[in-house]
Amino acid sequence: MKRALRHIFTVLLISSCSTSIDLKDYRTDCTQDSDCVPVVIGNVCEKTCACANASLNDASRVKYSSDFATIQKSCTSIGKNICPPCVAPMSVCTNGTCALK
Repeated sequence: MKRALRHIFTVLLISSCSTSIDLKDYRTDCTQDSDCVPVVIGNVCEKTCACANASLNDASRVKYSSDFATIQKSCTSIGKNICPPCVAPMSVCTNGTCALK
């Protein structure tokens, strides 16, 4: 029960505060390229053509995916633009930080 209430509180807090994903909320440290994954950062509700624009540590992927899905559910509307295919960027580890190449 406590876990469910905590989840509901988290959802309400996220949805009432922001519709954006900020890279600073996730790990971006790395030691090798395989530590990094491409992600979409910014206002989730405005990202009608959501192509990767940042990279974070794979250890943060589950938290990121959960946060993204939670915020997306709170969007009042998400545009239905016709989007070209995204160019798949490569995530790399550069000087100990995940980045896109």
